[in-house]
Amino acid sequence: LLTTAVDVVSEWTEEAWESLGRDVAGNEYLREIKLTPTAGYNDGDTGVLNDQNMTSLFRGLTRSDSLREINLRQNVFGVGGIQAMVPFLQASNNLRSLEINRNNIKSEGFRLLWRALLDSPIETLWC
Repeated sequence: LLTTAVDVVSEWTEEAWESLGRDVAGNEYLREIKLTPTAGYNDGDTGVLNDQNMTSLFRGLTRSDSLREINLRQNVFGVGGIQAMVPFLQASNNLRSLEINRNNIKSEGFRLLWRALLDSPIETLWC
C-alpha cells in the first residue's frame, strides 16, 4: 500500500508526479495506491490531484500491471483527470477496485470512465 500525505506532495512538479507513476509501474509487488487527503481530514479538505497532476501521474503509471486497488477519493480532478486515466484503465488486467468519489468528474467524466471500463475486470467502483 502506498499512501501519501497531502502536505508532502502539494508542491510536486509535473515531473515528480510522472516519476511517481513510473516508480509505481516498475514495482511488481505494489498492489494498492491511495492518494487522498491526510488521515483525520475534514469533509471540506481536498487532495492535490488536479487534472494536470493526474495527466502526469498516469503518463508514468500506464504500464503498471500489478495494481489491484486505486483510491483517489476527495481530490480536485475533473474530466481531464478521467481522460488521463483512460489508457491505464483500458490496459489494466488486474485492477479490481477504483475509488474516485468526491471529485469533480461530472456526467461527461463518468461516461468516459464507463466506456474505459467496459471490458475491465473491475469489481468495485466508487464514483
